[in-house]
Amino acid sequence: MSYHTRDYSTGLSLLLLDLHAAPTPPATLALAVAAEHRLAALLPAYTAALAHARTLYTHNTAPHASLRWRMRDPHAPFRGSTLAQALGPGASPNAVDTIGEALLSAGTISPRTTLGGWLRWGNARHFHRDTEYTWTQPPSDAQYTAYAAYERARVAIETTLCALLSRPELRGFRGPHASGRYAREHTVPFASVRGDGRVFMRGPHGLIAVLHCCPGTLAVWDTPLCLPRASELKLRVLHRWVEGTCSDEEAVQAEWDSAGAAGRLPADWAGLFLLLLYELPGGLLRCDPGNEWTVLPGYEAVWQQLGELLRCTDPLQLPPSVRDAAVRGETDALVPGDTAALQPGDTNTNADTDSDDEFVPLPFNVTPRLQ
Repeated sequence: MSYHTRDYSTGLSLLLLDLHAAPTPPATLALAVAAEHRLAALLPAYTAALAHARTLYTHNTAPHASLRWRMRDPHAPFRGSTLAQALGPGASPNAVDTIGEALLSAGTISPRTTLGGWLRWGNARHFHRDTEYTWTQPPSDAQYTAYAAYERARVAIETTLCALLSRPELRGFRGPHASGRYAREHTVPFASVRGDGRVFMRGPHGLIAVLHCCPGTLAVWDTPLCLPRASELKLRVLHRWVEGTCSDEEAVQAEWDSAGAAGRLPADWAGLFLLLLYELPGGLLRCDPGNEWTVLPGYEAVWQQLGELLRCTDPLQLPPSVRDAAVRGETDALVPGDTAALQPGDTNTNADTDSDDEFVPLPFNVTPRLQ
């Protein structure tokens, strides 16, 4: 089931409307109502974490954000006139004022109050070279902590929805408000704290980095995505990426090497690749009503490596879990056949600590409506 909505709670509310309107067994309806109550308890933490993640991404991708790292001390307060140091020799006062205004408007810097807590109103609204400012972005470790909180809050909500929608009583249920399958909201990207334009696992680079480390065993690709495990692996790779200035592939390789032979679970790495596919805003493959498959521009190298790994040249030969993750469609018809069989998976204490249910791996397709 897919609900084209920007809010997880709306999708569940529509499902409840459908269940109330249909001849639904009382036990099934009770499960849905219990899930709604649980979702209501999870949403405030998720909403706050989502807003924080979006703010950090905006700060790190704002124009001139990299100027901070050209300052003599990028963590200390600074006088407005010292922006000229970061701009380099020959920077005019007008250039300093223009860029200072841009940083202030974007919220990248904020005026520092005096010891008495008093600040002139004019200095708070406009950039002044004689005013002291502080950088509003927290250090990289604090940004990682904030992003990890957002990712885990999202997984907790999705496990609640997936466990409900995967119940035997609801499989195949179609109500007037349902369309397609469950839709996973796209992730907020993580941009480098240094404002250097680096974005973690963005586009084909992250996918290729994971493919380079994937094992040759093909059986793992038939396993449905275990969302909590894949998400935690993604966060471990992100932590290595944040700590230094390494590339996606270097971060993946470092995590792969550190795990050792005993700690490398092939299904986890295949799951990370599937998770990245689900987060692609445009998908990897497209299928038209005539069942003609095309690779989206820019992803030819990914498709070639994936095809070599899975020994297939036709998207119809892909395991259902990979095909569902690679395709972005508005209806079920765009993904021929059924999804992978539902099997209980491992749970993760970070994702959902108060659940008595077994975690059901995510078997659903993703649509591109959620931005």
